[in-house]
Amino acid sequence: MSNRASKCLGKRVNSFVRQLILSHSSVFSLLEIQDVLLNEFKDGAFRFAIEHQIPIILMTFADNKKRFSYTFFSGSPGRMRVTIHKFLSTEGKEVADKKEMSKTARDIILNELKAYGAS
Repeated sequence: MSNRASKCLGKRVNSFVRQLILSHSSVFSLLEIQDVLLNEFKDGAFRFAIEHQIPIILMTFADNKKRFSYTFFSGSPGRMRVTIHKFLSTEGKEVADKKEMSKTARDIILNELKAYGAS
């Protein structure tokens, strides 16, 4: 997230406008990510949440690779299983804690994916 975008979003958060910020993993070629269950998260959303002391809502989507496949003509419509986890509190956290929070979030989602039997 750019500094300009962060400031703009920060103003909206401070004025109580609700926003959805998605943390995502790094971009790789399709061949590199086909076998990856869950890559490391980038820090932007965690840094922003800590700076503004807003909770992080974790969601696990179990069927993304099945519904939105990386190979052509192999995805399909259908139901997707989702788990909404307990919020991760940023209360009292500092920006230096962003890596730890990112790892905690990833571990929670990864464990849920494994419980779903995702591969």
